[in-house]
Amino acid sequence: MRTLFRGLALLAGCVALILPGASRAQEEEDLDLLSDEEIAEALYAELDDVYERLQPEGVYNIDVLYQTIMYALSDAGDDDSEDVIDMEELDEEMGEAGDSLAHVVSGALQSADQVSDSGQGGLIRVQRARAARTRVAVAYVSQAIVPVIRAANR
Repeated sequence: MRTLFRGLALLAGCVALILPGASRAQEEEDLDLLSDEEIAEALYAELDDVYERLQPEGVYNIDVLYQTIMYALSDAGDDDSEDVIDMEELDEEMGEAGDSLAHVVSGALQSADQVSDSGQGGLIRVQRARAARTRVAVAYVSQAIVPVIRAANR
């Protein structure tokens, strides 16, 4: 019986040591606790997968950009540099802000389409409607997500 109590005490001590570390790791991945710069870096790590499929200066249909960006934001094929943000947490943050990831990405791509089409910001005019340069689309998506995450904290 004495050995059982010692074993339980040892187990309780181990659990007490493990749990604070686990909660710290969870806090590190909580987007609410990251700075805007840290979120932007994590988003860049996620969104750089787009360039494996599309050329940075290529002009693509908004639907193609949407599918490629949503795939990059998903957890499929993520490496160690992409462990800060996961799709489930992004969805939760967007929901807390009263929005959805699909809506934020779509809106950002519509804005990228308008900027690309108007030739603003030194961009070359895009001749077809509903299209944008890949790097412009990625930048707009990244810039659109950060404020929504911040709005979730209010």
